[in-house]
Amino acid sequence: MAIAADHFTVRDLAQFEGRNGRHELLDGALLVTPLGSSRHQSLCLALGAALRAYVLRERIGAVFAPGRVIVDDRTALETDVLVVPGADAARQPWESHPAPLLAVEVLSPSTRSFDHLQKRAAYLRRGAAEYWIVDSEKGEMLRVRPGLEDEVTSSQLVWAPGADVPPLVLALPAMFAEQ
Repeated sequence: MAIAADHFTVRDLAQFEGRNGRHELLDGALLVTPLGSSRHQSLCLALGAALRAYVLRERIGAVFAPGRVIVDDRTALETDVLVVPGADAARQPWESHPAPLLAVEVLSPSTRSFDHLQKRAAYLRRGAAEYWIVDSEKGEMLRVRPGLEDEVTSSQLVWAPGADVPPLVLALPAMFAEQ
């Protein structure tokens, strides 16, 4: 739900901290969405935990769930799970993070089209190396990478954020079954 168009900046988001719901900006429009369902949050936690263990083991950055991606001074999005590069990424403010290695959105009825269209465009505009859209109802993930064809998978996902680290393999059926 957009509250106001062409009005807010990233600095204005501080006034909404501590209020219920997710507060995001897209080109100055304030978007407020409710907390996800318990199944949604459980899946975010499972993905975040798997990614965090991998990222810490391979020393490639930090994982946040949720996390903030600041695209420009009028666009700041909140991801369900975010991976940013850098040894000290967990100690840096949101505006200091480089482009994400990975942004993950778990679909909810209220955010389905927003995640597929506007968020996708904004994450890629920010330089995200990869964007996953997780559809727990269908038991599949859409993988988006700049310059490559989108990929839908329901079996396993292999994520290789760099040539110098072994890939992470996620067994999607087991992850979806646990939720």
